[in-house]
Amino acid sequence: MQRCLEIPDRPTKRGVASPVTDVEILFLVLAVIYLSECVLWLPSRCQVLTGVPRRMRPAGAPDVLGNDRSRLHLLSLVPTSTTLVCHPPNSLLSDAGLFVELPDGTWHHIPFDSTDARSVCRDGRRLALGRHTVEAGGNRAAEQRARLVRRLSESTAPRQLVDAHLQRYTDINRASRRIHVLRERLSILQQLQLMLLVWIFGAGLILYYFARDGWGALWRYLIVTFLIWLATVIAAWRCSRRMYPNKSSNRWKDLLFSCVSPLYAVRASDRLSLDALGDEHPLAVAAAVMPRDRLTSLARRCLAELRHPVNSERAAANESPAVRDSLVQARDMLADALAESLHSVGIDTEALARPDDQDADAVCWCPRCFNQYTVAVEECPVCPGVGSVSFSAAS
Repeated sequence: MQRCLEIPDRPTKRGVASPVTDVEILFLVLAVIYLSECVLWLPSRCQVLTGVPRRMRPAGAPDVLGNDRSRLHLLSLVPTSTTLVCHPPNSLLSDAGLFVELPDGTWHHIPFDSTDARSVCRDGRRLALGRHTVEAGGNRAAEQRARLVRRLSESTAPRQLVDAHLQRYTDINRASRRIHVLRERLSILQQLQLMLLVWIFGAGLILYYFARDGWGALWRYLIVTFLIWLATVIAAWRCSRRMYPNKSSNRWKDLLFSCVSPLYAVRASDRLSLDALGDEHPLAVAAAVMPRDRLTSLARRCLAELRHPVNSERAAANESPAVRDSLVQARDMLADALAESLHSVGIDTEALARPDDQDADAVCWCPRCFNQYTVAVEECPVCPGVGSVSFSAAS
């Protein structure tokens, strides 16, 4: 520790003392490493929430830090916060079968009595259905979805199973209870993470600038750092074994990196909570943790996109009219389940289906993007395939 040990400042080429010492540069490097641990690179459609329950916010970043497929998500800098990642529902269930989203955005139909449905299995985090694979939101979510599809393929009354699944999938109270259990399991780990972060940066800088006995303070600082670091690694290992007993490979990898870098260990709870709610609908999770003012806009957009798909989100061109009707039914079933769940927590879903205020000269509006137009149009220019709604007809 340069100032404590009274080592002279490092001279520059011109013989002038450098304004930044080597120890200060070391702390700057550590800060940059920690900031890199607070960033996730995930698909653009993923919903990433960070913070504490009831005050969580979407983990956003400037649009330039990403592309159409993936982007950066900036998490909370406080290690006691919780990070939840929810993948968009890229598979839909109806009475007639399962719909999976293709790379071009269209939907392919897989009947329950087909070979693909009967041979469904988990492929890591994905669901394997013959030649199609679908992101399921984690190993646990993929296994549960594969088990559900197998049950549906063997059932003589699939509608009851589909309804029961949708009720669990969109249950806000269930998501809230699971988040509460998750916070309890990670509470000790998060406190240790906060202690480690504060000790590395806070105590380190204080000792560097104000400690009198340089070497003695340095050794005490390193010993305490090692002890808190060790306790954090052990707590993260125990939480991982308790929450994900079958993910031993990831556990050993995280243990290795945590033993190499204490700043990697500081964000251990984020990695443990990422897939904890992968089998819940993103809107149900958001309703359980976000403030009501932020939730309203998210719920409005989610329900509108389900009920009013654009052309690129509809059934593939080679599908029959019956399959297209079945896809509409699958969307409506999921939207109805979400609306019922939102209504149970006091949100007026009927008000979400129309604009908050009518512009003075507007005569119609789009039920998907809610743009208002002063001239009557049959189809929204922004949302291809979505017809406009007249204000006079809606009233």
